[in-house]
Amino acid sequence: MLIRDIQAKHEDGQYRVQAEVAFETRPRQETIFFSVPSEQADWIRPEPNAFMVGTAIAAMWNGENTLAIEGTVDPQLRTRLTIAMRLLTSWHKARCVQSISWRQQRRALPDIPRSTTALFLSGGVDSLSALYWNASQYQKGDPRRVSVAFFVHGLDVGDPNKPNRLDVWSLGIQTLSTLCQELEVELVTIKVPLEIRVGKLTSY
Repeated sequence: MLIRDIQAKHEDGQYRVQAEVAFETRPRQETIFFSVPSEQADWIRPEPNAFMVGTAIAAMWNGENTLAIEGTVDPQLRTRLTIAMRLLTSWHKARCVQSISWRQQRRALPDIPRSTTALFLSGGVDSLSALYWNASQYQKGDPRRVSVAFFVHGLDVGDPNKPNRLDVWSLGIQTLSTLCQELEVELVTIKVPLEIRVGKLTSY
């Protein structure tokens, strides 16, 4: 599997980071992306590491021998991702990607204007407990206190194996927005139209 042409653009009020995926085992290509509202574009970048992690499992399920990325990736992250895939292979008896490589490609990335403590917020018991625990432990202004929460469509909400309930997605945004305002946490909604099933990697 080859991940190439990583780019970013503003489209329909969204800041979209995307890449082209080419398969080695079949003559097929896909465009994958994730996006946030344009006014929150500072939180994501056209970063090869993100696409390496985001496509690794799909490469494994599709029987790809290698995962190659255009651009420079973190060697330590690559090593740990390889270990994780080997563990999943032993659990699920799937075929493991034999190697992860990258094509050295120097290019300037946008500056990171801010950094902070963040968490993924699904609205479930675990993530809500983590958010409330963090708020109870650290005062506002402490760098360890969560100040941004990412609510991702395509994980707990937007399961590709179920009907796409946009009403549930909208209700989740409404409910979590109220909660985050009370805790002074910025809620960032991320759209990830990436479906990963056994034998498939396709947009929905």
